[in-house]
Formats: sequence, structure tokens, C-alpha cells
Amino acid sequence: MLLRRALEDSERGLGRLDLRAADEILRQIAVYCGGDARSGYNILEVAAATAPENGEIGEEILKDTLQKKVLLYDKSGEEHFNLISALHKSVRNSDVDASLYWLARMLESGEDALYIARRVVRMASEDIGLAAPRR
Repeated sequence: MLLRRALEDSERGLGRLDLRAADEILRQIAVYCGGDARSGYNILEVAAATAPENGEIGEEILKDTLQKKVLLYDKSGEEHFNLISALHKSVRNSDVDASLYWLARMLESGEDALYIARRVVRMASEDIGLAAPRR
């Protein structure tokens, strides 16, 4: 019901794009996201962006959409702080692979590169610089 409403609502949803999806397609999205409405909305939005000109979100579009990893991220909310914290902890633990993963995930999700750069400078001065202050 939520996905159908999002697809048809032209004020707050995707209604202005004039898209169509069968109930079975929307049901598959709901099952895939395990009832998490935000995840379902994200999947529907990615499917809408890749829909053909006829506006039909079908099996092929859904299959392609579900193969893409939809990254959970909200620039001003809790997930923003969870990711920057994960990056910080990875750098602090000298885990290069994890640090690069969290950095790439934030950049891929649309985080401001300048914000990340400022945080990395802070990490360098607070954690790395203080690790051996006599050198």
C-alpha cells in the first residue's frame, strides 16, 4: 500500500513521473526489503530512475534494481554519524581496508567531500598526532 501510494502521489512521491508497476512487482519489493518502508522507497526510487520511456517498472527493471546495492544513508541523521564514527574507528585501529571501505561508502552515498576531509584532518591531529607526541 505504501509503495503504491508513493508511485501515485504526485506531490510527495513519484506520481509526476507517470510510472506504472503491477501489484506483484510492488509485492516483490516489499518482500525483498523485509517490510522496511525506507528501503522499499529507496528501491522504488532506483527502479523509477531506470524505468524505460513507457514508464513500466517490470520484472527486468526490478531485477536490475535489486542487483544494485542501495546504500542506507541520511546526511543529517543517525546513519551519517554511524558512518563517520565507523571511519574514525577504522583509522584509529589502523585498519586500512575498513577505512577505505567507510570512506568510499560515504562518498558513494553523496557525503560532502569537504566534510570528510575536515574529519580526516581532525583524526590526524587528535589520534595519529597524539599517538607519538615526542616524535
